[in-house]
Amino acid sequence: MTRDVAVGRRYGCTVPLAPGFSEKLATVSGFTGSDRSLGAAIQLFSAAFDQLLADPAMGLELAGLIHSFQEFQFAPDTDWAAVGELEVAAEITSVSLRRGMRLIEVALTASAGGGPLLSGETRIMARAHKAGEEDHGFGA
Repeated sequence: MTRDVAVGRRYGCTVPLAPGFSEKLATVSGFTGSDRSLGAAIQLFSAAFDQLLADPAMGLELAGLIHSFQEFQFAPDTDWAAVGELEVAAEITSVSLRRGMRLIEVALTASAGGGPLLSGETRIMARAHKAGEEDHGFGA
């Protein structure tokens, strides 16, 4: 898949919050960062992100896939105990090609009947040499 087609591609699903998980989320509510919130965010977004990784149209080679960055923001003052399920989404926002690798940036959101309760971004790198893609090298 060329980068023009990949940008804007969206993956999503409904994730029920398991018993006890709302308490875990309450400990990070209002927190912005990439450390303390990582475990909770990964659990929430894994189903949508798995769809992206498995999409045959993306042609990602999982061998050698590199996860290079993530950051999450939890909405402050969220009553997680009142949230039964979340709509989670992963959307490709950018694809660039550098030295044989695709750098893919993904926006992440989780909402329940309104604005996002959790948002973030992540970046992965994967082998780029697929039909229709060029390797422009650094600085291109």
